[in-house]
Amino acid sequence: TMGKVIGELVGAPYTFVDDSIDARGRYYYRAVAFYDDSLASLPSNVDSAVFGSGVAEGVPRKLEISIAPNPFNATTRILFSAPFTGRLDVYDITGRLTRSLKLHEALSVSLDMSAEPSGIYLIRIQSGSKTIIRRAVLIK
Repeated sequence: TMGKVIGELVGAPYTFVDDSIDARGRYYYRAVAFYDDSLASLPSNVDSAVFGSGVAEGVPRKLEISIAPNPFNATTRILFSAPFTGRLDVYDITGRLTRSLKLHEALSVSLDMSAEPSGIYLIRIQSGSKTIIRRAVLIK
């Protein structure tokens, strides 16, 4: 449901499981942290996509990706909800490739962007024919 608060979390780490989804769809979630009644973080996008055929495993694996912190200063971390094997590429806003990593069964990866200028970066995660692109903001 668009624009509906579906969960409230207190403490860390934050985990939310949506048991009401249908495997035929694609779902997008947005998390916002409220620090007090008037101050909130920028929204953080988490995407859920199905990887694998679901036939051999019996159940399709869903890969959820989060980038934290975002915006970030120098270093950020990309977290995977399941072991991820594939490629991670980082592009600046002009389309220049700044980082390229091959990952095998990774649950997280740290990106050191301290040598790059402030700006918007696109993080492309690819496994086979599945691709997810997320935006990250570097602020120095």
